[in-house]
This record gives sequence, structure tokens and C-alpha cells, in this order.
Amino acid sequence: ETKSVQGNIEKLEDKKLQKQAKAVEESYKNRYDAFQKMNENYTKVLATEKELYEKLKVKETKLKEIGEKVKTVNELNVEAQKSKEQFNKFTKEYNDSKLAFYKDAEIKIKDQK
Repeated sequence: ETKSVQGNIEKLEDKKLQKQAKAVEESYKNRYDAFQKMNENYTKVLATEKELYEKLKVKETKLKEIGEKVKTVNELNVEAQKSKEQFNKFTKEYNDSKLAFYKDAEIKIKDQK
């Protein structure tokens, strides 16, 4: 998808708009990568929580095993939270750069509020 965008960016005659469009594209890529990482982290959290709940069903499970699994879940939740914050940061950057590009390119957009 971004390959077709790259070709269109190069067609822009206004160098300022071209630079802004490249910034939009870069922020889009950063946001996409951050989403992938966030998704991966949340998937790990869910899988580990499922393992924890399975252990809780088994009466013979030792308290130490449960404690270790809870610790792992908590650590993964911290990582998931960090990746969510990173995704939110890149989303804001993307939205801001996109709106600045639209304004300078005099592209009218409907207010989404």
C-alpha cells in the first residue's frame, strides 16, 4: 500500500508538500509497526493468562507455579501498556502530520466530530 503512495508523493511538484507527504507516510509506517508490536504483546498476555487460568483449574498446581505465572502476566501487561502508549503517540503524530498536509495542500476534509 505504501509503495503506491510513494510514487504519488514523487509526483508532487511542490517540494514543501512532497516533504510533508513523506512525513505523513513515515508516521503511517511508524504507527503500523507500533500496532503490530502492540497486537503481538496483547496476544502474549492473553495466551499467558489462559495458561494461568488452566493452572488454577488443576488442584495439584503448586502456589509457586501460580505465583511465577502471575508475575509473567504482570510483566507482559507492562510491555503491552508501553506498546499501547507508543501506538497512541504514533497515531497522534500521524493524525497531526496528515491534517497539516491536507491544510497546506488545500484539501478540504469533512469535520469528523
